[in-house]
Amino acid sequence: AITCADYVQLGEYKARVPFGCFLKSSTPQLKDVDGVAGFGIPKVGANGETLPMPLLWALTDPRNVESNAQGLKRKFTFFAGKDAGELQLGGYDPQAIE
Repeated sequence: AITCADYVQLGEYKARVPFGCFLKSSTPQLKDVDGVAGFGIPKVGANGETLPMPLLWALTDPRNVESNAQGLKRKFTFFAGKDAGELQLGGYDPQAIE
């Protein structure tokens, strides 16, 4: 695995963030990977190595000078239905729940 970086935009929020790049999907290092689209909690790799900060954490990192989301709460909600889905950052909108 190698560390890559790119600009990511989610709605109005954008930042340059690092992420892990795997060259083979059958590698044993993937057995402990968790989280959805980089929304996990930062952790150390299986062999003690430093892993890239998950997307939501990188977006809201106050040290990330290439982000406009430092003030966003580290909360998110996924809504999924038969015909559509939605990602809400910073918490959830009670009006979105039927």
